[in-house]
Amino acid sequence: MDIWRRRQLLLLFSSRRFKDDCETSSFLARATRVERLFKAILPDERANEFAPIRKVIRVVMDRIGETDTRPDVSGVMAQIEQLLDESVAANAYLIGSEERKALMDLSDVDWDAVKTMFASGRQRTAAQKLRSMLSTRITNLTRLNPTRVDLYERFQRLLDQYNAGSLNVQRYFDELVKLSHSLNEEEARALSEKLSEEQLAIFDLLTRPGPDLTADEAAQVKRVAEEVLAILKRERLVLDWRKEQQTRASVRVSVEETLDRLPEKYTRQIYAQKCDVVYQHVFESYFDDGHSVYDRVITTSG
Repeated sequence: MDIWRRRQLLLLFSSRRFKDDCETSSFLARATRVERLFKAILPDERANEFAPIRKVIRVVMDRIGETDTRPDVSGVMAQIEQLLDESVAANAYLIGSEERKALMDLSDVDWDAVKTMFASGRQRTAAQKLRSMLSTRITNLTRLNPTRVDLYERFQRLLDQYNAGSLNVQRYFDELVKLSHSLNEEEARALSEKLSEEQLAIFDLLTRPGPDLTADEAAQVKRVAEEVLAILKRERLVLDWRKEQQTRASVRVSVEETLDRLPEKYTRQIYAQKCDVVYQHVFESYFDDGHSVYDRVITTSG
């Protein structure tokens, strides 16, 4: 793989200029450049190390495309930087045992002990410990499901408000605790929807944003999400599937054929958009060696 291309991609996100210049036009221009560089690296398997960064950027680009206003994308810059740090490590696309433990940590937290630490005068220490756990957990949840970027944006707003002095340490700590409960609810959502974490990610991509669905239509979309994943894993995600145009095309065709069973509310334009985001998610989350970002995370079977 061409080393200078890798360095350019890294420098693009580590540069001070990128961190400071977050207007929409500049972001889109730089995001487009990353897309070109990423595709230039393919099919080298080491391109996987940049997949988490690319996924976050594409979610932001999609949100920009959904509105005529000029959105503030600065809220996801810290997430991009964190994913960059993780992506340069070996096998960063896999969630390992320590990351898996971090995903579960907050559900096992002794909140009375944390609150006791806070009440004992170690307020900043308790808040920082909770912030660190939340940061790891939110990053991992977003890696599994790109539609969860709103959770990170909420987290980042809390950090920004605290750093700007808009929140005192007591309010900051209370808001972090509330956010942790929201993460518990999000992690339980797959169970309530009777889907696995993998299936939920596709279902969310098909329903966020819209269209607005009735209960029966949502159930139909859920069946489509289950079916497309089952077909791909059983028939299409073969060894080195991303390296050959023919195997990539077969995956794309399966996505399009299965999503054609979506409810009538999915117009041709919406259908085309959903085909794009689902295929892109599959490309970035299921790798040539048979692994995926879900391999080492406990999921709930539907």
